[in-house]
Amino acid sequence: MLADFTLGAPGHATDKIFSDIADIEAITSLPMEAPHRSTDNAVISRGLAAGVPTAILCPPTIVGVGKGPVKKRSIQVPWMTEAILKRGKTFSIGPAENWWDFVHVDDLADALILLTEKALDKNDKSATWGKEGYYFVETAEFVSQVFFWLACTDALSAIQDYLQNDCRRPLLTRTPKLHRC
Repeated sequence: MLADFTLGAPGHATDKIFSDIADIEAITSLPMEAPHRSTDNAVISRGLAAGVPTAILCPPTIVGVGKGPVKKRSIQVPWMTEAILKRGKTFSIGPAENWWDFVHVDDLADALILLTEKALDKNDKSATWGKEGYYFVETAEFVSQVFFWLACTDALSAIQDYLQNDCRRPLLTRTPKLHRC
């Protein structure tokens, strides 16, 4: 879920798996130059100052086609597929041993709706807000080299089929982790 490059070089496996519960202090104390950290900090501090319950949903790679009026695709998967097709070959960063999480866009939307409902219900105390209101939203995981290997072979059509079928089948995943959402 988090890109903490102090744990090792990009593309290399690490034993550290962050928890949005047990590691909340470490997550909210990452250096300000860490991806999304300045935005997370602004959301938390402004929410506390205004007395508004805020939560951060931290999605990983988002898969599936969105139903909104503007943006219907995530960034990572289409960008990587396009880059591979343009180059005519696959690429990776380092040995591509790192694990990635993914979430289906509909599951992410459900998590957002759930937290919004909880924020509006003054009697519901089941969610956490502010600095502790940090939620990892994921469906499952895959090792990045799997994606690159599939894209490098004739199995690119399998990835396209996977994307077109709402990404509901696991794509060589480890056992999914359940989080608070």
